[in-house]
Amino acid sequence: MNEKLKSFCDYIKPPSSYSNQCDQVVAEIFHLLKTSSSFSVTHCVLGGGLPSAKNTSTCLKADADMTVFVCWPISMNSTWIPLKKELVLDDWWRILFQNTTPDHPDDIIQRTANSLHFYYQGVWIDLLLGFQFHPDPARHRTCVLSILRVAHRVVQTKYREDEMTRLIKCLGSELTGDGVRWMRSKSQFVMDIARLAKFWSQTVLYNGCGNGKSFFVELVAVSVAMEEEEGVEENTMLGQISPKYCSAFERFLRTMMNMEKLRIIFLDVYCEKDILSSLLQQTPLLLNPVNPFQNMFECIDTDYVNLVTCAAKVTLKKLHSGSEDLADLFHPQNCDNLYSKINLRSHCWDIVDSVSTADLMPTVKFNCNWIKPALNRSKEKISKDIYKDTRYLMERVLRLLAAVQITTECSQPEFLLMNVIENLQSFCTELTHSRVHLRYLPSATVGEVMSRDVVFTLPCSGRTRCLLLGFDVIIPWM
Repeated sequence: MNEKLKSFCDYIKPPSSYSNQCDQVVAEIFHLLKTSSSFSVTHCVLGGGLPSAKNTSTCLKADADMTVFVCWPISMNSTWIPLKKELVLDDWWRILFQNTTPDHPDDIIQRTANSLHFYYQGVWIDLLLGFQFHPDPARHRTCVLSILRVAHRVVQTKYREDEMTRLIKCLGSELTGDGVRWMRSKSQFVMDIARLAKFWSQTVLYNGCGNGKSFFVELVAVSVAMEEEEGVEENTMLGQISPKYCSAFERFLRTMMNMEKLRIIFLDVYCEKDILSSLLQQTPLLLNPVNPFQNMFECIDTDYVNLVTCAAKVTLKKLHSGSEDLADLFHPQNCDNLYSKINLRSHCWDIVDSVSTADLMPTVKFNCNWIKPALNRSKEKISKDIYKDTRYLMERVLRLLAAVQITTECSQPEFLLMNVIENLQSFCTELTHSRVHLRYLPSATVGEVMSRDVVFTLPCSGRTRCLLLGFDVIIPWM
């Protein structure tokens, strides 16, 4: 099982051609902003888990998280950071809207308080803004931590609580470079275990806000992988010469089962004296490895803790049973109540013998107008979005089905299409709580889109072909 998990860690990497496409798109967006922005753009850091960044993303989901830095005016008070970010993001939104062509007419640039999100040339881009306080990375970090230290002290003052809370949330992207350098300093084994853990977490359906949870899982996995490596170093005299993937994954699952007692502090970048005493007293505790003021448990809630605790128990039981079937080990979990939120009907499939760059990762296409957001008259922004949560849920269902397809394909010596279809049909039956017949429905003409509300595209057969899955969607509460 150890060698099988090791090979699987490599198998679930994002395709190299997709990663190259991400790098090219990020470079294009950065060049556009640097040459067109009204503000002084200095440099760009590719964060997230892509191979050219932290190298922990999976083939289920790999967005291009790019942080573009703007020079901060020395004379300006740091309390102006949130407002300044709004002004810069307004400028960038205008530049992107006027100078880029969306892949699809319905694609828009989504805006949050600290970032822009959009789909461009087959890549999901999360564009974050960071302020550069000094050209030297060490002095820049010192400035950021100084602001955070003051903000965390002042936030306890009642009349400034909201202002300081907003400032603290705005400063997350300023340490992106430190986070990437920290992860890149780890071994390939550590990155592999982080990727394996993220893949496992993506097979556990969670119907809630996902912000920060992938990073949370990644940090837990890094911690247990480092422990596994340290154990190997101590046991070299006993003949163990390399860390065990199976042992590290089992350690990860045990840790997730006991999240309420978790206490992880990384002391690679900062010292214990840099941590607030109030944080050190918190339990559970998982400190951000580059930000000593952030307990990552602020990103998760009790529902999520209970969910992953139960899921980890199930997977650990399978691992202990001796099963070496990856399709069984990583079978999606927590899907029992999905049918109460969405019903999938009229299931069908088709196979395409060519793959474009945009199809190298699992993708979803919404054909029905009712599920799409309503745009304003100029088609620039969303005016109403009733089914936003439904689309997010469908994207998570996409990853579940992709996981079934990937683990099935990885478990067989050669690609057997009907085995994949049978497993997908069986899983669809689980989702709908009624027997599903996944009907073969070949396209009538080349390029014709399958006439269903939602169409999933899953790269298969070593990413040389595409499997199309079509469904009609019914909302039970409508």
